Amino acid sequence: MGSIGLHKETINLPVINISDPTKEVGRQLVQAAINYGFLYISPEGTPFTEELVNHEFELSRQLFASHVSEKEACQIGSDNHGWTGMHNEILDPANQRKGDFKEAFNFGEFSADGKPQQVMPQCLNKEDIVSELYEFESACRATCHRILDLIGIGLEIDSEDSDTWFSRRHRQPSGSTVRLLHYPAIPADIEYEPEVDVRAGAHSDYGSITLLFQRPSQPGLEIRPP
Repeated sequence: MGSIGLHKETINLPVINISDPTKEVGRQLVQAAINYGFLYISPEGTPFTEELVNHEFELSRQLFASHVSEKEACQIGSDNHGWTGMHNEILDPANQRKGDFKEAFNFGEFSADGKPQQVMPQCLNKEDIVSELYEFESACRATCHRILDLIGIGLEIDSEDSDTWFSRRHRQPSGSTVRLLHYPAIPADIEYEPEVDVRAGAHSDYGSITLLFQRPSQPGLEIRPP
């Protein structure tokens, strides 16, 4: 079991291996979704390697370390693709006095031949890097489809295509997004109160599934149980 702290509580989230598409695994996913809305996925049976994930974090570091003018050239638009800077988002306006202390970059779905469908920042707009980004996006999509299929199996949907019921309804273009996030150190001259100001306000994600990649032992995520 994995543990995530919530104030003084500890939630024991299940770690589920999705390599075997059985009803039992499907039921485990459904039960975790009902109880918490969160769970850990074991890397076995997924396309992810430690090298692939570490390299994505390194590309993220390079992007956010680039000059602000390079990121502003890819400013987020109505399609929700591109860069957004510090305090531009406010996820919990009812309880936040200022925008989130973070910046982000959203990648939309790539074309079938692995080409980005948006303006790319200069530091990432190289053929080999684009190929690596596409590999990561493809791994995310395949893993989401596996989870969706298992949820359909776990729910025992009464349909001939119950084992692919959800994934068949998430084929491209599905509006999927890969989001890189950066939580920089708070400058000393910035007004910041830890009890009031948060990095990302309380929220529920849009979409069907979010895969969250977090560095080992890195704190941050809080879960609000039912």
